[in-house]
Amino acid sequence: MLTKAIRLANVMWYLRGRRKTELAGVQLDVTSQCNLRCKSCYFFKDTPHLTEDASLEEIEDLFKEYRDRHIYQLWLYGGEPTLRQDVIALAYRYFPILDIVSNGQIKVSPAYKRAKIYVSLDGFEKENDYVRGRGVFRKIVNNYQGDKRVVFNVTISKMNLPTLEELINYLKSLQTGGIGFQIFAHSEQSTKFDKQLALDDNDLQVVKNILSSYHYNPSVFVTKALIDSFLERKLEGGCKLRNYIHCHASDISRKPCCSPGVICKDCKMLPIHMIETIAKENDFMTKIKFALWM
Repeated sequence: MLTKAIRLANVMWYLRGRRKTELAGVQLDVTSQCNLRCKSCYFFKDTPHLTEDASLEEIEDLFKEYRDRHIYQLWLYGGEPTLRQDVIALAYRYFPILDIVSNGQIKVSPAYKRAKIYVSLDGFEKENDYVRGRGVFRKIVNNYQGDKRVVFNVTISKMNLPTLEELINYLKSLQTGGIGFQIFAHSEQSTKFDKQLALDDNDLQVVKNILSSYHYNPSVFVTKALIDSFLERKLEGGCKLRNYIHCHASDISRKPCCSPGVICKDCKMLPIHMIETIAKENDFMTKIKFALWM
């Protein structure tokens, strides 16, 4: 009940345009360890940001600090956050709104009923497992089919574009909490594999045509203004995310970015473009979906 009340409060904040400079939440890289080595992962391309994992006591001190500042929302990233179940249990105690970004291989306990789990996908089984490893897609489906806590987070690339619409309809049939998207973005440590995934102008038009048809679908986190931002807006003026969310590395030190190693002006991370769209377009539909996503 408390989680629903706070999410409703978020809706009201964004609809009234109040959240222009206020801190909305905190993000922690729970660990620099991961149980997968995805070909497209930015996290292990840019090694200087990799740090030692903080102790549970140090993390609890950080959580207390933000609780005392009346920050109620936490995102757990990695690495893979489910590798540290102790941190998830602690976070669930301290934050009424908890978002976990996971590769889906270790199921988050059903006991964490008010957690929201963002599970990364790179397409159907053939495409996804080529990037992430054999058996990953099937494990995700087995772990989370019918779980309303789960939002599938699909990175759109040249590899999965031909089956994107079919993939969206399939994921909707799994009856989870919804579907969100990133667009594949170039990283500073680019590889030959990255070039295989990058979308050209014709591809981007296909993406726009497909996603536009889901503008009014409440379980698909896209809007027309957001699509335009993803496909056309370059973040030349700098990322606005730090005005809303404090990001911490796995040693709990502050870091400037939620996605280290990605070229800033080409960044296609969903929260950044949600914020940009609200700030520049003042788009009503994006405000609603952003508030619900938050």
